[in-house]
Amino acid sequence: MFYNQNKEPLFVGKARKLRPRIKKHFEDTVSPIKMHRDEVTKIEVCVVVDPVHRE
Repeated sequence: MFYNQNKEPLFVGKARKLRPRIKKHFEDTVSPIKMHRDEVTKIEVCVVVDPVHRE
């Protein structure tokens, strides 16, 4: 979960491999957060083991 300085969520994503996915969000030209990259002040991770609850 990507948050801005006001603790408002900018984007919630999911991935099995977090490090490469987060890196891609900051480098990719088609990332959903590309217009808000400069606003991200906090990244929070929530691990969900059961695939049924991931959505």
